[in-house]
Amino acid sequence: MLQPLFLESIKAQNGQYHLLEFHQKRVDQVLKTFFPRRLGLDLQKILPAPLPEGLFKVRLVYGEKLFEVESAPYQIVRFQKAALVQADQLDYAFKYLNRQPISNLRSLFKGGEIIIVKNGLLTDSSIANLVLENEQGLFTPQTPLLAGVKREYLLAKKIITAIPIKPAELTKFYKIRFINAMLDLEDDVFIDTEQVSRVFFDH
Repeated sequence: MLQPLFLESIKAQNGQYHLLEFHQKRVDQVLKTFFPRRLGLDLQKILPAPLPEGLFKVRLVYGEKLFEVESAPYQIVRFQKAALVQADQLDYAFKYLNRQPISNLRSLFKGGEIIIVKNGLLTDSSIANLVLENEQGLFTPQTPLLAGVKREYLLAKKIITAIPIKPAELTKFYKIRFINAMLDLEDDVFIDTEQVSRVFFDH
């Protein structure tokens, strides 16, 4: 049986890597789970250095061995609307290189982003963890598909709080922010909750 491949995307800005400790923890967990006999992968030793000024996305593909390390300039993409998509069988607990199931869901909604609902609760978008905002503060779904490094960092700093969020409870919030290894809260990638279509696709 073919062993799976995994992806790690790391933000480098003005020559500095972001959240490397959290990325290392995730890589270590993948290796422990899938390749317990493999020697560790030290990110400090394999990441390219120095990187030039600017914003870069460094992409690692790995499995039983390190397959690829590449970097490219990164530009933030924004969108104006989103749709709820139901996917109760979707499993993306680890950052697999193969994202075809998510890409298939994403193809259902043109011109915007999707927000994936699993077992009656909000999880993630196709590219990011979610942070919902209201007068009480910043909240992230308690049941993400993937516990992203930025989400883990913000939880550790107590900047966001994890709670279960049902689709019907979107009206309690006025904004949905999108965060991932490349997107900070300060980047202001968000949509108003009024721009979320209450449309479900059964799979």
